[in-house]
Amino acid sequence: MNSRSASRYTLLLGFILSGSIAWASKPLADVPLTWRPTSTIQDFKLQPINLTQLRGLQISIVPFTNSCADKTLIGENRESKTYKTIRTNADVASFVTDHTKNILKGLGFPITETSGQSNVTLSGEVLSFGVVERDTYVGDVRIKLTIHRGNEVIWEGLALGQATRFGRSFRLDNYYEVLTDSLLEAVARIAASQTFLDGLSGKATPAPQPAQGPPGK
Repeated sequence: MNSRSASRYTLLLGFILSGSIAWASKPLADVPLTWRPTSTIQDFKLQPINLTQLRGLQISIVPFTNSCADKTLIGENRESKTYKTIRTNADVASFVTDHTKNILKGLGFPITETSGQSNVTLSGEVLSFGVVERDTYVGDVRIKLTIHRGNEVIWEGLALGQATRFGRSFRLDNYYEVLTDSLLEAVARIAASQTFLDGLSGKATPAPQPAQGPPGK
């Protein structure tokens, strides 16, 4: 390669690298949600789940709601004073509902797609669903779950999951992986909880209902 060709190559390489750096420094918007686990349920070392007490049950899962303060924000890079954000155009509540259902099915829970055939209903409220990146990626998923029998609330509890990992800065794949692993852990751990199983089977004490004042108050 002569000196003139070498100069052109260097200039082109510099242009490509500067473009890549500029792209990496920009917030990302309207990204889809992608299920990309790097962990398995076995990695969480949970106690064996005894599903015998759920015999005869049919559990329906109704669409979850999203109570996150910012319903589109799923990632934030805080390595500098100017934060870079990742926002999704997908329905977070629907994504969490679908994968909660799939995880429970995979664990052997008797999930039905026909609500009219169920005797137990599981609903959820997404309280946190996102990743913060500083030196590492840290995912945080929190879901308030409620078990109903008819119109009665039998049980309420929190499904919590967190995943961390090192990786190249502001990489969308890393955000997907940490979010997925956090959700997987949240659902797997609550599924192995005896209080959750007691709620489904009817052994739990019904959750207290809020007091109601006199009519018109």
